[in-house]
Amino acid sequence: MPKTFPPKFDQNILYPSILNLDEIDMSGSPIGNNGYVSLGTYFDVSFGDNPTNASPILSYGKHGFRISINPDPVSSGYPILKQGSRILFEVKDSRGLVIFSDITPLHSSNNLKFVGYLWIKQDPLRTYEIITEGGATMTIVGVADVPNPHWRNIYNVRSSISLNLDLTTEVTNDDNTTQFYYNENTSPIIFKNPNKMTSGSGALFMSESFKAFDPNTNLDDVSVVEISASNLQTFGGKVDYISTWFWRSGSTAWEELGIQALTGYSTVFEEDIHADYAEGINPVSVDWKHQLYADQCPSGADGKNKMKFRLKFHNVIGQSALNTYPFSGSVSTGNEFFMDYPVGDPSDSNYIDSDNSWLLFEGTGMTLSGTTRFIASNNTLVKTSAGMFSFNVGSLSTRGGLTYNDEGEPGISDEPTKPNL
Repeated sequence: MPKTFPPKFDQNILYPSILNLDEIDMSGSPIGNNGYVSLGTYFDVSFGDNPTNASPILSYGKHGFRISINPDPVSSGYPILKQGSRILFEVKDSRGLVIFSDITPLHSSNNLKFVGYLWIKQDPLRTYEIITEGGATMTIVGVADVPNPHWRNIYNVRSSISLNLDLTTEVTNDDNTTQFYYNENTSPIIFKNPNKMTSGSGALFMSESFKAFDPNTNLDDVSVVEISASNLQTFGGKVDYISTWFWRSGSTAWEELGIQALTGYSTVFEEDIHADYAEGINPVSVDWKHQLYADQCPSGADGKNKMKFRLKFHNVIGQSALNTYPFSGSVSTGNEFFMDYPVGDPSDSNYIDSDNSWLLFEGTGMTLSGTTRFIASNNTLVKTSAGMFSFNVGSLSTRGGLTYNDEGEPGISDEPTKPNL
């Protein structure tokens, strides 16, 4: 069992900043009770599929959320936020331990909304304590434009939302012994780097290989598609399995080839987290194979088999990663996020065929009476190249992470007092 807390400081790891937003002295603030106003007055918060401002139930792992800014609090009797006000947020468990949270580069065309995430870790990094199950609180602060000169240009408005950290389930066995099980991360999947998943070094690779099956069967050389997917880090949710689909030229629909579970498949996790403390997150890479049967990709096809493949990503309850919020940055048509290689969807009415938009596969051979054994002539290695994703950073968001060098000296973090507006 590896040593748990604290780890050595690493400048490549982002640690939670301690802002203590709930402790900022707002006594006497012209905004509400010590600056507190109800959610919806200035800020709305939504986690995944939960209703806006509803308390989410969260497990270990990452969970995306969206904060929306109300541009018209005046109708509720409150002043507007100051132009350019920074919006800070912080999450604490019931004992005051800060839980890592940060913004993402993802946001909508409306700059009054931005997407953040929190990461509930088994090892919170900066403490010997563990995160406490039960109630937790997210605190959000901003700067309202008030006439009182003593309250201008400092944080003077604050809202909060309650969270429920439901991390483990206790089960009593027949012999009265007790076991604890980690609850699954069912939050929607938001990929961190979808552009890196499809292009550049160490991204998506596909190749065709061959293996000989039992000669007593009618299968001779069997075509196998080998897939290597990397950069699977998320801002929210956990990829539980990947489904692979294919389209052979001349087909009329995508056909599912098989699924690959990620649970227990790899011990490589982001930030070099040990597998014993990686609950709620998926590995960063996975390699797997799917057999192509003769009726799916037969050998001896005229000009070889022209093939396309599609990867879809699913959480433990079968929900697919989506393009809309919570979204992953894909520009693919439709609501479901997926990766096609080569690019181009033959089922799309606007699709224009091109000879270089297919992979050429040899296919699976058949041993038939009076025929000679099929011998594969080529193993085709294909490296994806897409680069079709882009991100923008919301103007109202601010990063809340803190870095350390190898000696444990902190870098620069956001301070919660008197911002330079």
